[in-house]
Amino acid sequence: MGLTLLLDVLAALIFFRYQSPPAYSVAAFVVFVLLATGFAMDAWVRAPVGYLRWDGNGWHWSGFECNDPCALRLQMDFQSVLIVSLHPIGGPARWLWLEAVPGSTDWLPLRRAVVGSQRVGAVESNSQHAVFDQVGR
Repeated sequence: MGLTLLLDVLAALIFFRYQSPPAYSVAAFVVFVLLATGFAMDAWVRAPVGYLRWDGNGWHWSGFECNDPCALRLQMDFQSVLIVSLHPIGGPARWLWLEAVPGSTDWLPLRRAVVGSQRVGAVESNSQHAVFDQVGR
């Protein structure tokens, strides 16, 4: 994170230096870039950490105060990174960035469970058990 801020500062200073003449609008842009980087770093540091678990009927995340199952929606799938939103009952949605750890054997089963659980919502309720059986194999 510190490297990102350092690169932002360096790029902004080089950009500002080679403007002729240096304009205040460019200085305002540089300040904006630095503030945006600072806010992004702060959000990254404060990002929730927890364990995501699928029990066959629902998703559970240790970052919530209650352990009730919650709905999970796959927002983006980049193969080694998943962006999902968790929707607890009666609470606000929480977005999570799930990332594969090199050498971990847990990533592919987790990814399959996330993708497979998305199909359940599209299937009628009387055939949900067949979909869960397929996901479990």
